[in-house]
Amino acid sequence: MAQMRSLKFDKAAHNRLWMSAAQAMGHNLQTLGKAELCEGGALGLA
Repeated sequence: MAQMRSLKFDKAAHNRLWMSAAQAMGHNLQTLGKAELCEGGALGLA
C-alpha cells in the first residue's frame, strides 16, 4: 500500500501553495495574485 504524507504550514497563504505547484511544472513565478500574499516565496514541498 502506498504511503501518504500530510504537511502542515501554519498561516501560509494559498497563493504560495499554487506558486509551488506552478514551479513544479516548470513555470518560474515569483508572485501569484497579490504580492503581499506571496511573501516568503513558494512553499518547500520536496
